[in-house]
Parts: sequence; C-alpha cells; structure tokens
Amino acid sequence: SGKVIDDLIINEDEVKKLAESFRKMELAIGERTKLLEASNRQLDESNRAKGIYLTNMSHELRTPLNAIIGFTEVLLKTGKDNSLSDYKKDRLNRILKSGKHLLKLINSLLDLSKIESGQMEIEKKDFQIIILLKDVIEWLEPLFTEKSIKYEILLETKEQLIVYSDAAKIRQILINIIGNAIKFTE
Repeated sequence: SGKVIDDLIINEDEVKKLAESFRKMELAIGERTKLLEASNRQLDESNRAKGIYLTNMSHELRTPLNAIIGFTEVLLKTGKDNSLSDYKKDRLNRILKSGKHLLKLINSLLDLSKIESGQMEIEKKDFQIIILLKDVIEWLEPLFTEKSIKYEILLETKEQLIVYSDAAKIRQILINIIGNAIKFTE
C-alpha cells in the first residue's frame, strides 16, 4: 500500500508540472498571437499606404503623359496640310502610340491594387491578333533597329485570327516577351 501512495505522489507532481507547462505554453501562444496581430495590422497599413502611393504616382505620371499625347495629336492634326514630312509624321505617330501604351502601363499599376483587393476585371472582347501583333512589332521597331535585329512575321493561314480576350493584357504580355527576346539577342 505504501507503493501506491508513492506512485500517487509522483503522479500528482507530474500533473502539477504538466499543468505548469500548459500555462507557460498558453502565455507563449498569447504573446505570439499578439505579435502576429500587430504584424498583420502593420501589413494592412503598409498595403493601404502602397495603394495610396500607386494612386498618387499614377496621377502624377498621367498628367505630363496626357500633355505629351495631347500635343502630339495637335502636331499631327496641324501637320495634315503637308507641312510635316512623312518621316516626321511617322515619328509623331510613334510618340503617340508609345505615349498611349505607357498610359496603359500606368493604368496597369492601378490594376495591381485591384488584383490584391480582388477587384480586377478582365475586359474580354473580340480582336484580330495579327493586328495587335503588328502594332506591338511597330512599337518595338526602334529596339529592333538599335540592335540591327531583323524579324519576320510568318502566318500559316490567310484567315483573320479573331481572339476573345483582354487585348491590353495580351499586348502587354507580347511586349514583355518580345522585348526580352530583343534585349537578350546579340
């Protein structure tokens, strides 16, 4: 019977130690939870600040860019009386296209905030992929010329290839892919 009492005393001590360990773990979990909550608040504040920054910067970038686009359009309209050479008209058209493309990229920065908040919308509509591809190639033409790279668009069909998707996002993807191909081609 003495052995049974000794075992009970040992078991009671073990239970006390176990209970103390659980209390310490609860305190540690509580402290970590508080740290995680504080970290989440900081992350939320950081994301809000980033959204505000993107909105402000895109506005600041759009203002001069809209002026560049507007003045280029005015120059092209006033140059219709043949006071501009074909070369200058071509260059102005390239400035106009590049400016409009840059404006779309700036708008894409705002899309990043929309993606993060789950509000991103894809504008799907029919478009001719070859026209979009030719537009991308024309926009990248100065890069091809600068590196003396020759290119060729090969089509295996005479049919118009109509795609139902977001043309602006496809354009951006093609510019990135082809732009990188130019960049890394010697």
